[in-house]
Amino acid sequence: MNLLLKHVKLFWRLTLVGFKRDTSFSTDLLISTLQFILYTLLFVAFWKAIVAHSGRLSHWQEHELVILTFVIALHSVLLVFFYGIMDLPESIRAGNLDKYLCRPIHSLFMVCFEAVPVIEFSRAFVVNIAMVCVAFIHYGVTPSIVNVMLGFLLLVIGSLIIVLMTGTIAVMSFWFVQIGPLWSIFNWAKNFMRYPVDIFPAALAFSLSWVIPLGLTATYPVMILLDKPLPAVNIFAGAVLLLFLWSAVFYFTSRKALSVYEAFGG
Repeated sequence: MNLLLKHVKLFWRLTLVGFKRDTSFSTDLLISTLQFILYTLLFVAFWKAIVAHSGRLSHWQEHELVILTFVIALHSVLLVFFYGIMDLPESIRAGNLDKYLCRPIHSLFMVCFEAVPVIEFSRAFVVNIAMVCVAFIHYGVTPSIVNVMLGFLLLVIGSLIIVLMTGTIAVMSFWFVQIGPLWSIFNWAKNFMRYPVDIFPAALAFSLSWVIPLGLTATYPVMILLDKPLPAVNIFAGAVLLLFLWSAVFYFTSRKALSVYEAFGG
């Protein structure tokens, strides 16, 4: 219990530091906000062009694809707090991880949360939720509270699974140092997230649902949100199982990696 409280207090302090840092660059914050909005709207325009003639893509209609785009952006927002994981391979190669090993706190906790981007997360979250609400109003969509809660819960679970998979690949740098090809393949595969996974052939759709579960980060949350036909119980059961599986894989992999760590930076 004391260990948990220590981590909570540390997280709060790191959050305050991140807040002060982010508020020092108001111009950068404005530019990044505009970039985020324009990037998201670009994909909205893409879907409008795709369905301009037929009005749908498979069983997905225009408004559903637009809402899918905003939910994908929301998934990206949730990953903001874990930017430290993305930089872990470079930290290992440069030997920057040594400073964390000397502190009485979990090293990977510090890697993840040393630079908590509070303002960036808040800005992106508020803007994205606002865009989702505008889409609901524009298309006359009124999801139930239960569907909103279940869809968001599945989105969070799916996002955590992707974070754990990313973290597992990142800690492989302790052994292999250069994981660029594997990292590139994983990031390339995540491009499939921008499309409904159920429009692909069955084998690929299965892989994108349960091997690299990108469907849990957008497609299935949107289907629940919009009350589209879906075996929700099976989806949630599989998502929870994957969450526990990748939590165990990441825990044991990172624990073993830290025990054999040697700084490559000297």
